Amino acid sequence: MNDEQHKRIKGTIIIIVGILLLLYPLFTDLYTSTLQDNRWTKYRKGELDQNVQQGLDALSANSQQETTEFTEALLKIPAINLSAVVAKGTSEEILNTSLGWYEESALPGQGNTAIAGHRSMYGGIFRDLAKLKPGDMVYLEFNGYVYRYRVAKLHKVEATDWSCIEDCGYTALTLTTCVKGDAEHRQVVRAVFCDKEVKG
Repeated sequence: MNDEQHKRIKGTIIIIVGILLLLYPLFTDLYTSTLQDNRWTKYRKGELDQNVQQGLDALSANSQQETTEFTEALLKIPAINLSAVVAKGTSEEILNTSLGWYEESALPGQGNTAIAGHRSMYGGIFRDLAKLKPGDMVYLEFNGYVYRYRVAKLHKVEATDWSCIEDCGYTALTLTTCVKGDAEHRQVVRAVFCDKEVKG
């Protein structure tokens, strides 16, 4: 094999690798979108996974007690045409398939409820989060209720600053995602609780 053939083979390999790198985000978005659609369908049909169902069974056994376990929720933000399932936890595995509830934060209606999601890759569920404006409404379906929140402010914090998911002194919903082209900061949306109603 001569030098010319070596160059052609190397060139072909480089082109193939380049194409695969370009297609990778598309594949991850498609993968996440499919999983999110499946979760959303199951959520709407009430076909929850075993852990979620056990949590709901425990709650229904004593409906007078305040909810102490997080089960799947559904986040809706009409202003950016978002409707997505929220799972418990913020591990890479969870955030690669859905939004995730920070386990360190409060349950809906009981303090500062915080939810994380990807802005790009893996479906980029929170890709338009920074487009929200004060006054936009956010809805969180959880445990038979719809919790209504109104966006109060948008701001950025350092990636190592977790104070935004801590108790803020009032009932709120905090949404976080990464900032485009800036790995050192995180986009934060803080919405204030308005009211809740039984899910119809």
